[in-house]
Amino acid sequence: MRSLIIGATSFSGRYMCEFLQSKGEEFVGTALDLQEEPADKTVGRLIEMDLLDLPTLVQVLKEVRPAYIFNFAAQSSVDLAWKNPGMTVEVNVNGALNLFQAIRQAQIDPTVVLIGAGEEYGRVDFQQLPTSEAQRLAPGNIYAATKACQTMMAQIYHKAYGLKLIVARTFNIIGPGQSDHFAVSNFCHQAALIEKGAAEPVLHVGNMNIERDFTDIRDVVRAYWMLAEKGMPGEVYNVGRGEAMAIRVIVEQIRKQLGARFSLQVDRDRMRPIDTPKIQSSIQKIHEDVGWEPAIPMEKTVQDMLNYWRAK
Repeated sequence: MRSLIIGATSFSGRYMCEFLQSKGEEFVGTALDLQEEPADKTVGRLIEMDLLDLPTLVQVLKEVRPAYIFNFAAQSSVDLAWKNPGMTVEVNVNGALNLFQAIRQAQIDPTVVLIGAGEEYGRVDFQQLPTSEAQRLAPGNIYAATKACQTMMAQIYHKAYGLKLIVARTFNIIGPGQSDHFAVSNFCHQAALIEKGAAEPVLHVGNMNIERDFTDIRDVVRAYWMLAEKGMPGEVYNVGRGEAMAIRVIVEQIRKQLGARFSLQVDRDRMRPIDTPKIQSSIQKIHEDVGWEPAIPMEKTVQDMLNYWRAK
């Protein structure tokens, strides 16, 4: 059955394409601007499409008629959302709404996997961790608020119109090739430069004490596929490791694997206006419903991320 991957040249979208290619599955990808895509980004058939362009979106859906849709078109940086909240709302909220409307107008009935965020839960009391899908949403930043809005709209469209929408409420994704806008990838990028002698031996960091639930992108896209095949429409599923790890621990793993020494410097501009001390998912529901659990250890992920930046 054919899949449509919206945002196929994004970080997660490319890994989704690679996963489907490895399984021999048929898929079509979309990208915002093919003129800006490097020539080596071979992800199968690509269609130029803006998720905010409803007529073109309807046309693409009618042409492709996918059985599965994976929507990776999003502004997914918490830091960037603070700096550009309007754009974040436009892409994450209006983009999702356009997709729901386009499915109805195209008169197709695909299973849609929407990418949510563990940050939708906001600050959860320590005694309520790990966080299950039954936890009340209380987003504490702009990005999280847009994802919570997407979730609520998806549940409304499922109940009102029968759209087969599944929310994969994903916690912190990391992996080789991730933009250095994100903390762990940024640390690995800095470390690779230090190792090469292209930067002073100082790793610039933000809040080292917060704890996050990190999962390798290669495990994550496998979860998305299993949800598309076996997940229950209208439901929300946490996708995470099920463990919380302090940023400090990640930095120490980088230190152990690096062939150079460095000191740490906390930079004020890397500190967020509001931050949640600890985020940890319960992955019991996705394990019970579709049989997924993460398999790639953190040491392997950090090693692969360092090697990516060394090669760059």
